[in-house]
Amino acid sequence: MTLIGLPASLKHISTDDLDLGDPNRIEIYNYLNDYQKNLETGTQKGLYVFGNFGVGEVLFDGLSSKSFICQVRQVNDHCFNFPTFCVDIKNAINTGTVKEQIDQIKQSEILVLDDIGAEQQSPWIRDDVLQVILQYRMQENLLTFFTSNLDVKGLEEHFAASRSGDETWQAKRVMERIRYLAREIHLQGDNRR
Repeated sequence: MTLIGLPASLKHISTDDLDLGDPNRIEIYNYLNDYQKNLETGTQKGLYVFGNFGVGEVLFDGLSSKSFICQVRQVNDHCFNFPTFCVDIKNAINTGTVKEQIDQIKQSEILVLDDIGAEQQSPWIRDDVLQVILQYRMQENLLTFFTSNLDVKGLEEHFAASRSGDETWQAKRVMERIRYLAREIHLQGDNRR
């Protein structure tokens, strides 16, 4: 598991770390079990898990990536904090490694984008980085997970806001790919930080 901008402790999480007291947490847990049982069909979508600050979105997506999927399929994956990645990719312009970094991320067999929607929105990140990653993953049917504090409607509004005005059409293009790749689940609970 390759972690970018996330705590190293995610490499060691297990189902023992989960609080399954809430029904929607059980829904996510059951989804992950169903995925494991239906590996051969290859038709299962990833998850778009959203909730308030500190409810454990990244814990569930990290666990889904590590414990259920990577161990079963024996693949490598990338989990990264999207706002941190956005800063890193902007800095990569100076080193000329933007394409290489995008290619590495987009081709990962399993991808977890943590905290999407928390980055400072920019048309370049949305259209030339994120859209390229998601388009490839959609075409190749690669498993993709998202965590956010925004529901998909809120994320679309985030992507549509721009200094140059309303960019609803561009935002809808990105969201179409996210909806294709992942099923939205609202994770509820108390802030555990």
